[in-house]
Amino acid sequence: MSAWRLACVAIALSCSAFGADGVVRFRVEYRAPPECPDARAFVAGVTGRTKHAIIAPGPDARAVEVVIESAPALEGRVRIAGPRGELAERSVRGAACREVVDALALITALSFDPEASSEVTRDPVPEPAAPPPVAAGPRAQSLVWSLYAGLTLVPFESALPGSGLGFGAAAGASSEGAILAPLTLLMVRRTTGDVARVGGRAELGVTSAGLVGCPVRIPAQGSLALRPCAGFELGRLDAEGVNLTQGRRHSSVWLLPTVGARGQWQFSAPFVASAELGAGFPLKRQHYTFDSGERVHDIPRVSLGAALELGVELR
Repeated sequence: MSAWRLACVAIALSCSAFGADGVVRFRVEYRAPPECPDARAFVAGVTGRTKHAIIAPGPDARAVEVVIESAPALEGRVRIAGPRGELAERSVRGAACREVVDALALITALSFDPEASSEVTRDPVPEPAAPPPVAAGPRAQSLVWSLYAGLTLVPFESALPGSGLGFGAAAGASSEGAILAPLTLLMVRRTTGDVARVGGRAELGVTSAGLVGCPVRIPAQGSLALRPCAGFELGRLDAEGVNLTQGRRHSSVWLLPTVGARGQWQFSAPFVASAELGAGFPLKRQHYTFDSGERVHDIPRVSLGAALELGVELR
């Protein structure tokens, strides 16, 4: 048995469950570029491989959602509802849309019948009373939620002087399937910076935890996404004088509302690369000077920041 077929059967073992008459009834929601085969071709690729599956209307039929996108690469995804409502998802890439549709049809047929043929061997026989499947069009899809975890690198933070690299972690939940598809993240970060003056050197650092919400996903589905976001950070701002006759330390509360944008690229499921650009508005602004009166650093009214993140999404 080929590795491809083994992968398909893995989905089949978790989803297949025949009805009382030995037949699985399913309904299809299908979205694809105009140059691709239509929904009828996909259904024919399923029912032509097994006699144990028929297209049927109604809420009791298994939901099969097919989405094919041509950018940035030709990729198709199928989500198949199991007998208890659980979802199995598989994605494939190919050089031609017909190949992708045929592969998704094979995956779906095997999910209903692990003994389904790898090739279309029979004429599809739709249920007479069932309406033909139609493309879903651009309307909103059902939201699909994922758990998210990532590690963060902060290359730039203008609130601190001479900002060095910062590090952090994020965890939360994200969704896709509609323009209004929320993402919520809880983040922990540590960012440092230093500044040299005639009188000595000062080191500053922010340790904070933040909550970020991004209510909109553009586009609704796909490997690339852009999200406008807003959030709030709470933490501690530390400052310490270095190479001074009498060094001092000072700590204060760090309160920072933020707005920004988050770009995301799922380059190889479940791995996701993200880039974040934003502005913060410190509610408590500190002004640092040496004992000589020499000004060291003022926390700005508006701080700009950037972050890079590598994470995983688990459905």
